[in-house]
Amino acid sequence: MSFGTSPLPVRHQHMDFYEALKQINDGQLITKLEWNDPGTYGFLKNGLLMMHFSAASTHECGDGDKCTSDHAWLLRDADIAGEDYVIAEPVKAS
Repeated sequence: MSFGTSPLPVRHQHMDFYEALKQINDGQLITKLEWNDPGTYGFLKNGLLMMHFSAASTHECGDGDKCTSDHAWLLRDADIAGEDYVIAEPVKAS
């Protein structure tokens, strides 16, 4: 008997910010469910905590333009208090 891939979505285990940092340090990409954008995620680059913003992101840079690339992650209290971090799924280009 052989079992195929489950058609059900994989349930993500929610992490707090500090567990998410451990995952980032281990090379994982993490996202926050509150962001509601799988293309926006945090990662480590050259020892710096970074954010990648997708084209669908509503995040604005300091000049009022939309951010759609990698930027230093400027932490807010809500980021640190968050408990809805999950491992980011790779986003496939269409």
